[in-house]
Amino acid sequence: MGIYADLFLSQGLKFAQSPEQIDLQGPLSSGIFQIPGNISSQFVSGLLLAAPLLKGESAIAVLPPYESKSYVDLTVDMMKRFGVQVQEPSSHGYEVPAGQRYKAQDLTVEGDYSQAAFFAVWAAISGKITLLDMNPQSLQGDAVILKQLEKAGAKVEWNGNNVTIEKGNLQPQILDLADCPDLGPILCVLAAYTPGQTKLIHAARLRYKECDRIAAMEEELKKWNVNITSDEDSITIEGKESWSAKQPVLMDGHNDHRIVMAMSIFTLCSQSKGEICGAKAITKSYPGFFEDLMKLNVKVSEI
Repeated sequence: MGIYADLFLSQGLKFAQSPEQIDLQGPLSSGIFQIPGNISSQFVSGLLLAAPLLKGESAIAVLPPYESKSYVDLTVDMMKRFGVQVQEPSSHGYEVPAGQRYKAQDLTVEGDYSQAAFFAVWAAISGKITLLDMNPQSLQGDAVILKQLEKAGAKVEWNGNNVTIEKGNLQPQILDLADCPDLGPILCVLAAYTPGQTKLIHAARLRYKECDRIAAMEEELKKWNVNITSDEDSITIEGKESWSAKQPVLMDGHNDHRIVMAMSIFTLCSQSKGEICGAKAITKSYPGFFEDLMKLNVKVSEI
């Protein structure tokens, strides 16, 4: 939260953080804000959401490298749907006029590609699945998962807003995570089941999520003897068609919903038994994940 702490303190506002809580007091004053673009898009989105409600016009400059911009594009699109104008004079800047108010609207929220990716990767490795109510023209950065799977050799077919993914002969590739870092853990699973060397690049932001997701995936995949290495900004995986274990593999969820879900899919594709400690981390984003997993005729039990 240091980015917001610095912002509040620069305006003489209270911002005090302890392990138990954050104490802060506004209101923010309008002005020019500079936000680093390589930590989290959520800081940019948060400021954008607040900016129309400030007394004067605000400008937000995102310092390069600007990663995960597609996530901010979703924020801007939603703000416009609710009657607030955001101008983009450059690819790294936003201007928000003052005196605006959000207006209530009826809205249908489209399907979430970030969560659909787990089941899409399962299908590309092991079977076939149809995902309902997905927007083929979505602005979601994680919608790139379908192009990545298609490039890898999986079959992807649209029927209206429903998309079917089917197992194919997977081929290694270079996967760029600059604009879709949330796909990192499940793409590591795809890479592990793809014969040959797959490399994930621009992965550094994975180290600043709920956990260090690069280190977490290395630790858990190595328990299955997957050949995975990394540096600060990339991950290299030597994959093969199948993995198995004679004894149940005990894995750690690292208090991270995406690690839990990714390793669940890896275990499912292995057709071996596995145990994941801290699996309830899924409640952060997808509390029904294991119920949906059981629709694939998977046996899931709480221990």
